[in-house]
Amino acid sequence: MASIFDELDASLSEAIGEVMAEVAVLLPRATRSYEARSVDVDRASFSFRGVFSDGPEAKASGGQYFSAPLVQDMIADFWIAARDVAQLPFEPEKGDQISMVSRPGQPAFMISGLHRTSQGELLLILVEHGED
Repeated sequence: MASIFDELDASLSEAIGEVMAEVAVLLPRATRSYEARSVDVDRASFSFRGVFSDGPEAKASGGQYFSAPLVQDMIADFWIAARDVAQLPFEPEKGDQISMVSRPGQPAFMISGLHRTSQGELLLILVEHGED
């Protein structure tokens, strides 16, 4: 039986999704040793909904103990509500590409990490997608 907090969390997740969710497209990528990432032919591309959040994060370039200059890497995340996670044909994987199709220029990001919450939500940690 769900607690009042679980019910409140589910209600808030649904409300946030209704207001802020946007569509993204997942392009599965295969990563093999000593090869560039390529399209994963065993997993089909699909679209899904979630809440995108981005912002710059300073990272050290080179040895951080030797006064290395800071560079800006785009760090972003994409939160998927539990009800939307349940509708995914498969769980995205580290290295897969996500395109934000509802945004100008359809920016692309690579999944660098995944975190599943205790409520069944999925948080995709993204980095700016460069050329392969």
